[in-house]
Amino acid sequence: GGYPHSVLYETGKVCTKDTDCRTYEGSKCDKQTGLCVLNGTPPPPGGGPNTKCPNNVGMGDKARKAILDAHNRRRSKLARGMIRNGRKATNKNLPTSSFMPKMTYDCATEAEAIDYADRCELTKSAEKDRKGFGEDVYVYPAPNADPVEAFEAAAKHWWDQIFLDGINWEVKYIQSLKDKKIDQKGFTQVSLQAIE
Repeated sequence: GGYPHSVLYETGKVCTKDTDCRTYEGSKCDKQTGLCVLNGTPPPPGGGPNTKCPNNVGMGDKARKAILDAHNRRRSKLARGMIRNGRKATNKNLPTSSFMPKMTYDCATEAEAIDYADRCELTKSAEKDRKGFGEDVYVYPAPNADPVEAFEAAAKHWWDQIFLDGINWEVKYIQSLKDKKIDQKGFTQVSLQAIE
């Protein structure tokens, strides 16, 4: 199905040899049509083996590691005062953190996120439905994409919000931050010290 602002297809050169076909292992190039052909069934999306949260269908361990690493890498930079506050090169970095825990993965939270994502609402859920959880929504513009790439893009999108427009130097979530024209709520969700 179509997603708002989604890419209809990736532009580029048609295949001319089998090694051009990298989306699915074992694909061959049909040189007459320039299309990659896979004999058999493509692997399910989700990033490979699913051993960490085996009851959650649609996610794999590789994708879980990708999103967790993407956030922890950036949280580490934030804790060390290496994230600039705003778009100007002359802006100072956000202050260092005295307490910025490393995020850990939670299968129950993932299950709720998968359940909501499967509804394809493309907006945040009502706070009353989240049982104390914050939430970020990002629509990756390529259906059936590599989840590792999609999660890295989502993390980048949320963390880039701080570069578009800075926040107050007290680093508090106040009404003026909530009402800004440039939405920074994604950044506030992934940078909270209380995330575990």
